[in-house]
Amino acid sequence: MVLDMEKSIYTFLTVHRWESLNCMKYRLASLRPVHGRLALKFLNWVIKEPNLELKHVTHIICCTTHILVRARMYNFAKTTLKQMLQLPIGMNSVFYALMDTYPICNSNPAVFDLLIRVCLRDKMVGKAVQTFYFMGFGD
Repeated sequence: MVLDMEKSIYTFLTVHRWESLNCMKYRLASLRPVHGRLALKFLNWVIKEPNLELKHVTHIICCTTHILVRARMYNFAKTTLKQMLQLPIGMNSVFYALMDTYPICNSNPAVFDLLIRVCLRDKMVGKAVQTFYFMGFGD
């Protein structure tokens, strides 16, 4: 069933019938590394596009991170989180962008665990503590 769904998605994309993707029940299938690799390819393509608003880049990085976590590609997810932490946005914006995209991507809490790990690994203890605070108390 999953292979048939992948073939259908590929067909829709190659014939530019994007709207047909909205009708598919792809959320039922679990994600595999192939899905994570496709998300990374898309992210790498998008980042190269000129004049893309920071808000959109942030949203796409968040969605990609959630997909990578669901596909259990944790090292790649850490890399995308590190990319996002280098954007000129505050920790508040990073956290809430991940929260906003969380339900869309049917994600799991491991995303926030990875965010804290990335912050600690890169000696951003304050940002790790802020993330922990946001998880428990919000603003």
